[in-house]
Amino acid sequence: MGTAVSLSSMILTAPRLDRARGLLAGLFLSRDRPAPGECALARVLLGALDTPEIDLARIVAGWVALNPGPGLTPAVASGLDWLREHGSPPLPHHEPAGLGAALVVLPLVLRTRFSQANLVSAAYHTAGLVTGSQPGAWAAVAATVTAACFLQDRRDFLGDVLEALKANDAPAALVDGVRQIPFRLPGREGSWDGSGDETLELLWASHHLPTAARVAQHLGPLGHVAMTVGIALAGAREGIGPDQSLDADLERMLAVLTQERV
Repeated sequence: MGTAVSLSSMILTAPRLDRARGLLAGLFLSRDRPAPGECALARVLLGALDTPEIDLARIVAGWVALNPGPGLTPAVASGLDWLREHGSPPLPHHEPAGLGAALVVLPLVLRTRFSQANLVSAAYHTAGLVTGSQPGAWAAVAATVTAACFLQDRRDFLGDVLEALKANDAPAALVDGVRQIPFRLPGREGSWDGSGDETLELLWASHHLPTAARVAQHLGPLGHVAMTVGIALAGAREGIGPDQSLDADLERMLAVLTQERV
């Protein structure tokens, strides 16, 4: 567990800095909804992104020392138990895991250049520390790639997501589902309502629904984790709202992560 991952910084300026604030607000300002336990893990990860190299052992030590309470999704809870007991990542499997790992690793997007290979590798392998679920890791890749596109003021994120999923051997059903998203229009027959696949639901809502409120309404039936990830992506797309502000610690971390590095 002594591996360190070298990730380049990026420079964010307004309005992109405002979108980075929106991402963090969506993750950590849960005013009208319970905060999932994964938010505490994401905060530990965020706090470990302030050094030239990211020490995964430091992140894991912070995770296993946490007591996030009963709010963790089952997949992340079992992965965290495995880390505590064995000191190594959970064994890979193909059971569905929802968006818990995606929520945990989403802050990584603030430390990566928008090289897809860099971003995808960081998201995929870091997600593998908290869940052995391959669908959970693919969901983390899809969410971070989407956030990266939004932070670059690019709303045409589905092509990047498709490329990333195919590069990580995602199943054909997921890849084909992503390809269908532009054609499943809201309120029309054949829309994505009720597909049950949390990754596809998240991407569909991020592509078609124009506001964070609409995204939250659509993802709400899937639970607080899916809703939080969706609101965070909407924040990265739209920027922080006029009635929102980050706490001092989040502002400090944002300043560190977005400063120019030579």
